[in-house]
Amino acid sequence: MRSIRHVTVTAVLATALLASSPAVANATTAGTAGTSRLALTHAAALVGVGTVLLLAIVYCVRREASIRASELRQAIARQRAIIDAIPDLLFRMDGDGRFLEFKPSPDFEPPCPPDELLGKTVRELAFPSGMVIHWEAVLETVRRDGGYRSLEYQLDYPDGVHEFEARIVQATPGEYLAIIRDISARKQAETDSETYRRQLEQTVTQRTSDLIEANIRLQEANRAKSAFLSKISHELRTPLNSIIGFPDILLKGLAGDMNEEQRRQLTMVQEAGKRLLSLVEDVLDYTMIESGRVTALPVDFRLAHLLEDCVAQVRTKAASKGLDIELDAGHAPTTMHGDRGLLERVVLTLLSNAIKFTEEGSVTVRAYPVDEDRVVIEVADTGIGIDPALADNVFHAFEQSANRLKVKPQGLGLGLAVCHQLTQLLSGTIELESEPDAGTTARLTVPLRLEVPGAEPSAEA
Repeated sequence: MRSIRHVTVTAVLATALLASSPAVANATTAGTAGTSRLALTHAAALVGVGTVLLLAIVYCVRREASIRASELRQAIARQRAIIDAIPDLLFRMDGDGRFLEFKPSPDFEPPCPPDELLGKTVRELAFPSGMVIHWEAVLETVRRDGGYRSLEYQLDYPDGVHEFEARIVQATPGEYLAIIRDISARKQAETDSETYRRQLEQTVTQRTSDLIEANIRLQEANRAKSAFLSKISHELRTPLNSIIGFPDILLKGLAGDMNEEQRRQLTMVQEAGKRLLSLVEDVLDYTMIESGRVTALPVDFRLAHLLEDCVAQVRTKAASKGLDIELDAGHAPTTMHGDRGLLERVVLTLLSNAIKFTEEGSVTVRAYPVDEDRVVIEVADTGIGIDPALADNVFHAFEQSANRLKVKPQGLGLGLAVCHQLTQLLSGTIELESEPDAGTTARLTVPLRLEVPGAEPSAEA
């Protein structure tokens, strides 16, 4: 268009210049024959130039129109390609909802032939009344508010019911587009997913119920086991006390003199009885703690005195193996408020383990405060240490923590398990640091003041 305007202006200017030339004006006033011929020559030139300019204008106009038409055809082709690539069924409707044009979908066929659809509204076609009412309501909403609205409906096909989603869009003030998609596969997938979810929930609920029942049965079996072990342990203690007591009477000479061999054999019987009684007491303690029949009863006591008593009880056993036992409680707090009996049991068990697995060197007991509220009790030995393969299981019941390459495990493996449970009753923690052939340090951390709701120390405690 810019070229056309430029050529037109040029032609107009040229024509005006020729018409206003002096020769043409002189020829008109003089009226001579020579002058007339000159004027005619100029007029012919003017007509020729005008014709050329007119032809140039026509050419430019046609060329510009051809270019515009080509661009328009390309734009229409692009739009058609985009529309054809859409897998949905498209309808163009007028303001009354009549179908004017449609684009088929490669995924599904329309419910009736296209010739029957064009020029009609949904009310004039054999569609379900509910779908018609919904369609007209959505179309009215789009007509009033603009934008687009969606609706879902069902139609009967020879292969069954299909579900559709229609989106009605306002294209121009008087025309609307209906974009229709078959969502039967999506709806079926959603139904299958919901069915699977419900089945999964039912399965999880059933499995949870089974686990709860199994856990209840397991707890009942565990209580029965604990009750059985507790009863058996009680029944074994009485004869074991007699087995230990009668050799003691004989060794003291109350039943007459004995030779060295008799005394040696009686001593062996007595030691075996003591070991057996210790095992029975470990089982009894473990079952009582596991069944919840052991509770902490806090009292005030002196920590240094408790440690001195524990060391005194194992000093003879340590001396029999040639071990030195040391106590460092100079920095220990003066008093504590906790269960003295439970704490003493833990410390004695740690000392007994340290002496059992130490062949030479020493065993050291230390006590020092961590802060204003906690105290640490350490039992360190120079023994064989703990096998790294067993380090993670030392506090599990019936696990042996000794180095299996050097020492044959003795006992049932309940000592550290009982210590761990008793430490929890004392609101404390217990941990071990050990290396093979470098000794073991057991570190017990307990509060200086144990708070147990509702617990009052009894006379027995």
